[in-house]
Amino acid sequence: HDPEGRPLAKDLLPPGLPRLFSVGRLDYDTEGILFFTTDGELAKRLMSPSSGVPKVYQVKVQGPADPHLVRRWSEGVRLDDGTLTRPAPTEMTRRTKTNAWYEVVLTEGKNRQIHRMAAACGKRVLKLRRVSYGPIALGHLPEGAARDLDDHEVHDLLSTVGLKPGRGLSGKGGGQRVKKVATRMNAPARKKAPAQKKTGKEKKEEARERRARKKAPGGRRARGDKSRSSRKSNAKKGPRR
Repeated sequence: HDPEGRPLAKDLLPPGLPRLFSVGRLDYDTEGILFFTTDGELAKRLMSPSSGVPKVYQVKVQGPADPHLVRRWSEGVRLDDGTLTRPAPTEMTRRTKTNAWYEVVLTEGKNRQIHRMAAACGKRVLKLRRVSYGPIALGHLPEGAARDLDDHEVHDLLSTVGLKPGRGLSGKGGGQRVKKVATRMNAPARKKAPAQKKTGKEKKEEARERRARKKAPGGRRARGDKSRSSRKSNAKKGPRR
């Protein structure tokens, strides 16, 4: 929900999708890659600072190229609230007389972190674009477009956060990059019905039937005849010479 009623990334999704979790966020003045997924556990792990999933940003900063900024961002910056950021590897990619572009890799997601990192160095961010999230790159996907992730990309995302590949996944696009995930659950094993106890009368009847079968004429002789017949047959074969 946007308090000013501005359009949201989820408004770019096709209709009729199930409930989706947004992976990460983009400020109103930031563009780039964004995921949506039905797999809450995947979304949670991708966003967790403990997972350390790298996110690459292209940053346009006001003022000429500044090696001091590159060093401070790469080592960690003390923000306005006193917290120290993790080291964010940074390099300058291009420059003009009035501004410079940097590429920075974050492994955490503090609120407006890059803007605050720039302010800590006395700079101002003019433009910010997230070009990759973990193993998935934005590529040439146009602004406002959406596409499905293929099986290979889904596999890479799951492996990045330690989830087992092959969780019944399928992709569905939205935002900048979107993925829809369905989890396959195993059906619970059926319990065997407990055996019914026999009454004393039923046990006595079964015992009488067993005794009657033993006394039946020809019962034992038939088994004995079969055994003798088998011995005769074996005897006829004899050893090979």
